[in-house]
Amino acid sequence: MNEQTIEKDGQIYAKVFRAEGNIENGMHFLTGDEDPLQVGIFEREKGYEVIPHKHNPRTLDLESPGEFIWFQSGSAKVEILDDDWSVIGEVTVTAGDCLVIMKGGHTLTMLEPVRMLEVKQGPYPGREIEKTFRDPQ
Repeated sequence: MNEQTIEKDGQIYAKVFRAEGNIENGMHFLTGDEDPLQVGIFEREKGYEVIPHKHNPRTLDLESPGEFIWFQSGSAKVEILDDDWSVIGEVTVTAGDCLVIMKGGHTLTMLEPVRMLEVKQGPYPGREIEKTFRDPQ
């Protein structure tokens, strides 16, 4: 699995995962147990069954909610920003790539038409509560 980590001062701000690469033992977690968002890739053969289960309720206290973006088509330039709005990493993502943002800020510039799937913790509190913008809009 081809991965790129963007970090500053020993703290991980984002990880990028490329579509290519092999997955050993049928699963690969892209994030660590301690990360605010758990993301894994699984490959299972025909007939494999996931036994019936449910996830237990729990209360979460997140310093910084995570965000997952899967780029289904197109390409984009992504800049990862630290807490002072400085760019600490830049990467171009293309169809099939995944981006996991764990803290800090980010900006995306579409290099061609893009279709992407975004996942983040809910419930959604509204734009005014959820986000702080570097340049007020």
